[in-house]
Formats: sequence, C-alpha cells, structure tokens
Amino acid sequence: MTFAKFFRFLLFSISLIFFNCAKAQYINVDTSLTADQLVQKFIGSQNASCIAVENVKVSGQNFGNTDLSYGYFYKNGSGFELEEGIVLSTGKVSLAPGPNNNLQSEYYTNWDGDIDLVEMLMTAGMNTDNVLNATSMEFDFTSYQSDVISFDYMFLSEEYRSSNCYYSDVFAFLIKKADDTEYYRNIALVPGTNIPVTSTTISGVDCEGQDGHPEYFGSYNGTNTPTNFNGQTKVLKAIANVEKGVKYHIKLVIADHGDRNGIYDSAVFLKSGSFTGNIDLGNDRTLASSNPLCADEDYRIQPNPAITDSTAQYFWFK
Repeated sequence: MTFAKFFRFLLFSISLIFFNCAKAQYINVDTSLTADQLVQKFIGSQNASCIAVENVKVSGQNFGNTDLSYGYFYKNGSGFELEEGIVLSTGKVSLAPGPNNNLQSEYYTNWDGDIDLVEMLMTAGMNTDNVLNATSMEFDFTSYQSDVISFDYMFLSEEYRSSNCYYSDVFAFLIKKADDTEYYRNIALVPGTNIPVTSTTISGVDCEGQDGHPEYFGSYNGTNTPTNFNGQTKVLKAIANVEKGVKYHIKLVIADHGDRNGIYDSAVFLKSGSFTGNIDLGNDRTLASSNPLCADEDYRIQPNPAITDSTAQYFWFK
C-alpha cells in the first residue's frame, strides 16, 4: 500500500469513528412496539411477578409511515439522564433525538385534547383553555408485594425559553381504583406540593408573581444535546400509595396547553423498570426483638400466595 492510499484509508477510518461517536451523542426512538410491548418494557421483567398489568391502551397521533406521537426511547450512549423507556409527545417522537437544531411544533386540527387532563386542571385551579394534541397511555395494574408505586420521569419542552412565563404544556399521571367511575388523583406534582408539573411551574425563568421551582429545573439545552428539546426538568419521581391486591387504573397523559395552535411541542420521558414500590421482606430479625438471624441459619422470604410466578429474585448487598 502506498503512503497516499494509506493516508486516505486512515482518514476514512478516523472519519467513520468520528461519525459513529457523534451519532451516539443523541437518543434514538423506536415506534414499532405495540401498546402491550411498551407497557411490558416500562414495567420491566424484574417487576413482572410483583405487578399484574391488563387492559393497555395508547392514544395519540399517527402521522403516517409509523411516525407516531409515542414510542420507546434509548439513551444510545448519549448523556441523557434516563437509560431507556416510554416517550409521550405532543408532536412527532421521531423528532425527539438531538441535536437541538430545529423547532418541534406539530399541529393537526383533528388532534384533540383530553377530558381527564382538563378536569385535572380545573381541580388544580389552573387555566383550561386550548388543551390540544393529547397523547396518553393507560392500563390497569395490581400490586401484590407493595403498598406504594413510583416511577421516574423527565419533562422536556420547546416552551422552555427565557421569555416564556405564560404558555405551559401540561401532563398528568392520573390514578384511581379501577372500579371508581369518577375520582382521579394526579401524582405528577412539583415535589412537596400539590402543584401539577408544567413548563411554568418548573422553570428556569424568573417570572413575577410565579414560583418556577428552579431547584427542579434541569437545564436549557444548546445545540449539541441528546434531545431536540429546548429545555428539561431534572429527573422527578411520581409516587402513589395503593392497596396490595387491589386493581388500579393509571393514565399517563400529555397535551399542548394555552396557545390556540398547539405549537411548541413537549414530551414526557418515563424510565423503564422504575415502576416499583417498597417490597415487604417480612419482620425484622434483630437482637432487640430476640429473633436474630444467626450464622449458617437459612431464612426464606415467603412469596405472596397471589403470585404464581416463581421467578422473582432478591439480591442482598452488605
């Protein structure tokens, strides 16, 4: 091989490596999964024996050619704070991966809002004008091992701008007992408050007369960031108390809010495998209670009799 050919080969190799590294700076999104597959991956195999799921439904916009307003995202070697999970958007999720170099602002006249989201806003004493372009995922679940469920999420939006104190895309994580025909409670709240999370209730903007709770705001995003959104919250956690063995219905929903044309899209990212709770490991074994677990003594955690799946595992760390 001549020096010139070797140099061209070396330059090509370096360019290919650089391209792959650059490509890995951004998340990627898969819209090929069914509603059941999305929820199964969201729950995670490690929680499947503790949480039963049924009656799954996903609703949003189909833009054609498998281009949807919902899908499954992967960190893809980027610096995004969540490894993988479900993404629900008020626009095309295919536009969610970075770089942040174009405005996401999809609007369709036949893409309606969500009545449950409107009722949540009314209950919270917030403006209910122009709730449009809603995407939702809902399902029934029964927790067998825990009386608490929680999951991690982030809210990202094109409405995160230094001048925005008014327009606030909104989402809610609504939960109720499955046989309750009326009452929903929202668990997507600013930590320590009863305030729904929006692009103005958690924000980096100092708006007169408004508390933007900047301690929960993550960042404004430049061009070379994992997603194509202008800003984002920190990782937040939604928590709800439940009764073990009782069926609940949960609805995760997001919509454009406040502006008549439904512009400036937003999305909520739900961390896969984080839909968990506090698992009951039985009574404490301590010297004080005269029932310590002694050396070389076996102790078996008894599974909930309602669970027929014997694949659940517990891992212990010192």
